[in-house]
Amino acid sequence: MIGLREKILSLIAILFALLTAASAQSPNDIAQAPATEKNPLLTPQVTKLLEEVRTLHSKQQYYAALTKLSEVEVIVPDNPVLINVRGSIYTSMRDFAHARECFERAEKIVPDAIEPKFNKVELFFAEMKYPEAEVQFQKLIANTPKLREDLRHLALFKILVCQLKQNKILDAEKTAMSFTFMDDTPAFYYSKAAFAFQKEDKAEGQNWMNKASNIFRADKNAFYIDTLMEARWVESLQVPEAEK
Repeated sequence: MIGLREKILSLIAILFALLTAASAQSPNDIAQAPATEKNPLLTPQVTKLLEEVRTLHSKQQYYAALTKLSEVEVIVPDNPVLINVRGSIYTSMRDFAHARECFERAEKIVPDAIEPKFNKVELFFAEMKYPEAEVQFQKLIANTPKLREDLRHLALFKILVCQLKQNKILDAEKTAMSFTFMDDTPAFYYSKAAFAFQKEDKAEGQNWMNKASNIFRADKNAFYIDTLMEARWVESLQVPEAEK
């Protein structure tokens, strides 16, 4: 099993990759595209600054990360990806009000992008408002029939955790049927871990997490690990002690 610190660093890395999908292109397309006016985030200067933001974020130096991000926003103003990044930093700070403002602003700029919508619903989960999070994730899936499999499985997994937190075991078991061990995401393994943690069987939960980490890359595991952290089932370096 990779170390907790490495998991969080991987989470931040995949977060940035996911946020770039707020444009009309896929992350792979963007990575291969030239640094033109249509891709201002790929200029050497901006890329360097964003790497510094990511490093500060991963070290939990949130105010410094926001300050550095402001430098990028001077160069690339009103960019929905950067607004999403700012929202993600506020989320890590547990400043949910400012995070929600950022995600709503990003959504207004790119109303068809899924990431701001997903992040807005995620705030309910981070606030442990499980009934609201369950309903809103269900609506997100219903309203987005072409939702990418990775995001659909992550949303379904979060629904499953919400149901377990509400002791809706039968509903959670039904949701778990959406996953199989043949999937290209680790949702199957983490759903098994979630049931174990809900039963306070930490050893079994860790066993399923180990299986997932042995099969899938760290970037595919990161969001699922973060979900278990937010659920207070796995130790987290990003959740303030007072909230645990």
